[in-house]
Amino acid sequence: YVGTFHAICARLLRRYHDAAGLERSFVIYDDSDQRAVMNRVLKELELDEKRFPPRQLLSRIHKQTQEGKGPADFQPEGFFDEPIKKCFEAYQRHLQAASAVDFDDILLHVLRIVEDPESLPGEEIRRRFRYVLVDEFQDVNQVQYRLVRAFASQPPHNLCVVGDDDQSIYGWRGADVRIVRGFRKDFPGAEIVKLEQN
Repeated sequence: YVGTFHAICARLLRRYHDAAGLERSFVIYDDSDQRAVMNRVLKELELDEKRFPPRQLLSRIHKQTQEGKGPADFQPEGFFDEPIKKCFEAYQRHLQAASAVDFDDILLHVLRIVEDPESLPGEEIRRRFRYVLVDEFQDVNQVQYRLVRAFASQPPHNLCVVGDDDQSIYGWRGADVRIVRGFRKDFPGAEIVKLEQN
């Protein structure tokens, strides 16, 4: 397998769609599809689009899913968060009913499969990856990192990452530079090879 996290996970999800509760022919919603769903959700919940702009709601939802959290994990912290939680729940319900996923869900579905110790598809996926190489490691988010750890969890644990914490630029997309900086703590036996000259 060679590809982005999304491409690899989409390929795995097509094969193990049953384990995620999806049809094999599931569709991937792009930005406009996601906004259309959120507009339906707002009408359904009778919420004002001006007070709860669809783009901002989707941004909050994506932030949650990039941290590996679903609607049940959403902790309201203020007055406006309770309607956001309801929108998150309804949004996921609409996607499920349409056998659809958004880009973050692609990763999250595969993560739930591979992290489930009782899942036969998860075990099959974990066994499949004997060597894992991740480039631009400084730009991974929490879900992507958990996927990497799950993929490399089977002996002989062959994992190679390439990254530079000074080049992390995707914080707005959920990238967490602490992951690359804490790599040695999570993988104490890792050998560090510094490439300090171009």
